[in-house]
Amino acid sequence: MDTWQTSAITSDGTIIESCTLFAKDVDANIISSVDVLDGLAESTRRFLKDKAEGDSVWYEIVADPATEIPKRALIYKIEVRPLYTNIYIPTLGRGAAFYELEFERAVAFEDITAIGSTATACNVLGGTITLGAQRGNLPARIQRLNIISSNALEEFWIGIRPVGPGVTNFNPLWECENALTLGADTTIVADAAASGTTVKTTFASGPSMANRFIIKLDDVTASANYHHFVGEYLVLLRCKVDASTTVGVRMFTGYDNTLTAVYQPTYYRPVYGITNQNYMYKELGVISIPSFGYRRMLRNDSLVKNYTIGVQAERTAGSGSNAVYCDCLVLIPYQHFIHISKAEMSAARSVDAYMDELGEINAFMTESNVVLSNMEVQNNNWEYPVVGGMLVFAAERVTTSDKADSGTVTLTFRRRYRVHADIA
Repeated sequence: MDTWQTSAITSDGTIIESCTLFAKDVDANIISSVDVLDGLAESTRRFLKDKAEGDSVWYEIVADPATEIPKRALIYKIEVRPLYTNIYIPTLGRGAAFYELEFERAVAFEDITAIGSTATACNVLGGTITLGAQRGNLPARIQRLNIISSNALEEFWIGIRPVGPGVTNFNPLWECENALTLGADTTIVADAAASGTTVKTTFASGPSMANRFIIKLDDVTASANYHHFVGEYLVLLRCKVDASTTVGVRMFTGYDNTLTAVYQPTYYRPVYGITNQNYMYKELGVISIPSFGYRRMLRNDSLVKNYTIGVQAERTAGSGSNAVYCDCLVLIPYQHFIHISKAEMSAARSVDAYMDELGEINAFMTESNVVLSNMEVQNNNWEYPVVGGMLVFAAERVTTSDKADSGTVTLTFRRRYRVHADIA
């Protein structure tokens, strides 16, 4: 029967499909068929109500088996109602019956079969993976993130920067020794534990919060493709202090110019209580390069080239030449971001973050497929961009960030579609 109807997107962000079903058979078989639909309706209800239920129900469709990839959409609700039509009343006994089928589904379709990326090793100081473009017209659901490492890693920051204006010359590692300007009591010194050399601040002139170094975008790349840095990033500072020293740091951003070095900078929330004597990461805040967006009328390298990040520092405990050492900044893309902590990695263990059908993320550490502990996890739009891009990885141990450490990252994802899947 030609009764199929598809609604507009509802206020809940879903679509309702409906049609009339005609059953012509003995009553027992009609009842059995309706019971199957009722069973699916109950599975859907339980799945949404109880996170311990794994029986999600999907609407699978292929518009043209010869050309379209099979796709599916998650179902949120199913209703089956007897329908009065002419002499067929909502009671049985006539060898036939009409029913109205209605189900509410997700707007997005996704692949029936998940796809896996190539496992790639990344250094913990902003190691990168190039991600290729994928079929689909919506960001893919990253069903599983897997991390393995022989190092005792505890905390992970991972972000994906879409291709956007370009990624070829993007460099997430900003070495502090490349700073445009060094502030009071600050010099560049050698340090075997640093990624290169390091920036040392002794506070000899006073412990108050003051500018210690300023680094400009064109200080960290030899390329003139400054637009390859356009995006949003969580900035990590890798730093340490001397014994018996406590330090606070604060990031500020702006543009290097001929007015006052950085005119009208934006200041971020300070990070206090830094006492680690080994290098570790500190989250300084989320920035946007450039700060005013990069839509078409603003697309010009000259608007990006002078973007500047500065770091202030103050000493709240310590004396004499007790210093803070700033090694590097790592820019973690924030458009598609995940942060996982409380792991205790070894060669036999892995950390996995799973995103279920409802977009909820759970992370845990396993050994020989046995769960050892839950992980703490936060994310911001953790998904795989259709256009591909660059994944940036940073991690550290419980008490140190070792520059030689690495982790191997694998993504398993399902491409998503608005209407039709791509041609097979």
